[in-house]
Amino acid sequence: MDRAAWVYKTSEIFVNFYFKTAYRLACEGEIPKEACVLLPKHQQMLDIPLEGHIIYRQIRRLPSFVMRGFPFPFNYFFQMYGGIEIARAKEIRKGKMTKEEGHYVNERAVQKAIERLRRGEPAVIHPEGTRKWQEMNSISIRPKSVLEQIIEAQKYLGPIPFIPIGINYSGNRVTVKIGSSYYTKDREKLEQHLKEEIPKLSGLNCKTDN
Repeated sequence: MDRAAWVYKTSEIFVNFYFKTAYRLACEGEIPKEACVLLPKHQQMLDIPLEGHIIYRQIRRLPSFVMRGFPFPFNYFFQMYGGIEIARAKEIRKGKMTKEEGHYVNERAVQKAIERLRRGEPAVIHPEGTRKWQEMNSISIRPKSVLEQIIEAQKYLGPIPFIPIGINYSGNRVTVKIGSSYYTKDREKLEQHLKEEIPKLSGLNCKTDN
């Protein structure tokens, strides 16, 4: 069984078992059938199979999730699910890896993400950096981050749509709202756009301070 079939079947089983029994799932908006960067609100870890399910259902393509890695054995499933591991500054500060190791991990992440975009696959990046339940974390696109380097890669990849996505859990209802494609080569403009659109799509108040 190839990766696409394996991931789709496992996410379908999970979504049917969990989301369709515990929640009423509603999805508004459409994902473009081209290379794009999807930028969702990150509520909880269960967002990831939910996002994969919706993306594959809509465009029959698997996304690449750009996020921190997981310890064994979860790293295996993370990679199978299209995961591209990044090193966060917090992990370097805590001594989980050296600055050189973090730089190497992030350089590889950029290369993988750009290669998959070149193949027409969507990439998923949670711009808050970490999950927060029913509240917004601050959104900051840092210089030399994977997202900032994807913005710059448009010089040779061509225009890429950046798409904010809202996720809201309310009682037994999950609402996913896919925003409009946004084109820019300016990091600060994209950051401001996400600060405005993700809270609006998620039905949450925006947090602007760190």
